[in-house]
Amino acid sequence: MMWKVGQRRRTGHRTAWQRQATVAMAVLAVVCVAAVNAQAGELEYQTQTTADDTYAVSPTEQYRSYTYCYSVPSGTTYSYARWPIRVPKGATVTSAALLLNSAYTSSTAGTGRIRLIDLDDCPTFSTNPYNLAVSTSYVDWPITEWTLNQWYESSDISSLVQAFVDREGYEYDSNLGLRLEYGAGAGGKKASTWDRGPLLGPKLQITYTGGEAIVTLHMADPHIRIAQKVYCVLENVNATDSMEAVLDQTQVFAKSGPLNGEEVFVTDYSQLAAGQHTLVVRIRDSQQNIRGEASRTWTTLHNGIPTVGINENNAICVSGEPFFPVTSWLYGEDYFSNGISQTINTLLGEGWYPTHNLASWEDYLEVGENQGWWVGGPTRWDGFVGSDPNNSDTTKLAAYVNATKTGYPSLLMWNWDDEPELGAPEQKNYAVRDWTELCHSLDTNHPTYVNFTGYVFTNLPTGPETVKKFCYLYNKDTYGENCLVADILSIDYYCYEYASKWTWCTLADAMQALDNVYAWNRNLAPVMSFIESQDLYYAGHPELQWPWTPGLTPTQLHNLIWLTVIHNAKGISWYHYHCATPAANIAVMSQFLEDITVLTPVVLGPEETDYEVTTSLAYGGRVDHMERQYGDDLWIFAGEVLSSTGETVTFNVSFLEDGDTVVVYGEDRTIEAEDGYFVDDFDSLAIHIYVLSTNPPAEPVDVEYQIAASGDDMYCSSWSTNYTGQTIFWPYNSTDLQRAFMRWQLDIPAGATINSAHLEVKSYVADYSTPTTVRLRSINSDDCPAFTPSPWYWGVSGNYVDWALGTWSMNTWYESPSLVELLQDFVDRPGYEAGSYFGLRASYASGTYRYIWSFDHAAADGAVLVVNYTP
Repeated sequence: MMWKVGQRRRTGHRTAWQRQATVAMAVLAVVCVAAVNAQAGELEYQTQTTADDTYAVSPTEQYRSYTYCYSVPSGTTYSYARWPIRVPKGATVTSAALLLNSAYTSSTAGTGRIRLIDLDDCPTFSTNPYNLAVSTSYVDWPITEWTLNQWYESSDISSLVQAFVDREGYEYDSNLGLRLEYGAGAGGKKASTWDRGPLLGPKLQITYTGGEAIVTLHMADPHIRIAQKVYCVLENVNATDSMEAVLDQTQVFAKSGPLNGEEVFVTDYSQLAAGQHTLVVRIRDSQQNIRGEASRTWTTLHNGIPTVGINENNAICVSGEPFFPVTSWLYGEDYFSNGISQTINTLLGEGWYPTHNLASWEDYLEVGENQGWWVGGPTRWDGFVGSDPNNSDTTKLAAYVNATKTGYPSLLMWNWDDEPELGAPEQKNYAVRDWTELCHSLDTNHPTYVNFTGYVFTNLPTGPETVKKFCYLYNKDTYGENCLVADILSIDYYCYEYASKWTWCTLADAMQALDNVYAWNRNLAPVMSFIESQDLYYAGHPELQWPWTPGLTPTQLHNLIWLTVIHNAKGISWYHYHCATPAANIAVMSQFLEDITVLTPVVLGPEETDYEVTTSLAYGGRVDHMERQYGDDLWIFAGEVLSSTGETVTFNVSFLEDGDTVVVYGEDRTIEAEDGYFVDDFDSLAIHIYVLSTNPPAEPVDVEYQIAASGDDMYCSSWSTNYTGQTIFWPYNSTDLQRAFMRWQLDIPAGATINSAHLEVKSYVADYSTPTTVRLRSINSDDCPAFTPSPWYWGVSGNYVDWALGTWSMNTWYESPSLVELLQDFVDRPGYEAGSYFGLRASYASGTYRYIWSFDHAAADGAVLVVNYTP
């Protein structure tokens, strides 16, 4: 079904961008200086991995243990620590200290000596650092007491830190390294390392003043983007500083101070021509001097919108329109008559061929087109070296891209390997990113894709440590910069099949894995997920090395699919191998394809909404939810997670009022809301989708507009004008020699319905009893101008209202007949907008002359336009 989009919504809510900066960022462990006064900064760093601290006794003997030696009397043992420091260039280091946690107790006096490692960027200590050059200058640290598990602060080492920051090759976030050695005395000490405990490793404290403003850009590769959010982390910024973003010499964003620690804006690339592009973000002081900047340059090969791109909502888009891929992995010809073929819109990974080469890939693309499916791949290709992908033949990869990037309309995305974090040396990290960069250099009309094992994002032993090397927030040491390894990321996590293999393998953990993919990649890329559609291994299967688990029921499958969407998946991939997918499950999958096709504009819309939704649960279970705003509707997708016996959920939504109707999508039922909330019941693993109108029937509005200025009412003839007279003819004697004009500025919204309207005027002279009629017409203008020059010859409406005047008394207010038609025609004019002036002309129709008071007699005597309208 298609959902009707309304035209208006309630006001008084938080804007999307007020919420934007909090999306996914709350889970990030990013330490940065807030965007506050730049005159002082305080920093503290601690070693983060086992390779950040060590000790060595010779060029060949290095030890990575729970403790390391400090001030060993032999003088032949050196200890090391490193930290990436975020001190602005040009800053003055006012103080600095090394902090060590003692690993045992000693009261013997001794002196340690601290030197700076003589490098612009100290490497990790994964290789022996014994021969690394150090500074000739040093700082001695005399110590007597040394009590177990206490923190001790060194003598001031600001001179060493200043020397590092002043190096010509120093860059913000470079790694500062220190060597600790024997100085004097007989009191050797031992300190804790990161390996003794992540919170016990050596610390470095720094305070500084001044220096540059620091801008760090977090953004996906722009090559195949239609638009994207750019996250700008700002440090060492003054309250009076301003920020600007310039794309190819055109300003796309600007903000005056005070600036936040993170500013977010959207860049639109949809109008760019092929060629090189540069985005620059600058911080300027109050005199417009540049205090700091960061930039990104890239080259596109297409004009405007790419064939397949990604928009600012991380939605995969085909010809600019959001598309939700529903794929099948390595789909073979033998499945074309299977019900699975009714559940997909995309093929993923080249299937069924005895050998895989460019010809088979071209055939697969043609098969996809003939079947009406998009195709991602090839995944299996003849240049691939599985034992070490870094040795794969990239000339063949380039041949695949060049041969099929055009002329094959079914091509959706490139994929060159599956689960690259498993079963290969560390160089595999380089291969995946290198392949993405190679694709970007050859084709900017199709994104790259890579799939990871899902369990490595949660509890698989050593998994997070391994996969983080592929993730944006943690891969700077690998690639030299934080970057996405592919444009589209994916995971496979089969929580039902492996529930008996690993105790932690649960539905909730699967959702956590998906959340972690987004968090560890800073929500910069769309993420897809594989779904098991059946029992992966039947009971007694020879490869089954753990207790057998049955395949998913239709209820479990339906729940798993939609929870994956609720956790922000931008695409779904079926894994339907080993055992047959039951017909009932195929029906669930087919229904999902139907539903997601209709709901794609909703699901792939902005992740930020104008309205906050919170929940409270009656029985302490767990129901996850996602909100999307589409047109005049707020959509809430909600699913039960813990397989409990049931749950009652209160959804708190501030704009709801008593009696509002909440539609439950696809269930042929509605819920009546209370003031600020609605309540619904969830069976075990239930999924419910709610549609809430943010545009309830508008309430009628009463307004009165009185003449507001001397020049807004007047009378004139064809040869003279009177702008300041205290009275106005209403009408002039028995001829049309004098006409009255007046105007009012309206705040009625365009398209409003005028329910009632009339004019009220205040009489001047009493004792007028002769029947008289004044004719009222509207000025033929979208916005009636001031009555200079004379409005005598101005065009007026063809329709009019005649006001028959009976006997008048002096200084009395009189009400005209209805002016609804005149006013409705005015607010319906194509050029009308709120704030326009409505003009009225009054002229003779019959009878004799009368007078009304004008604004110039008294402001309270000016004519009043009284209106009731519905927005």
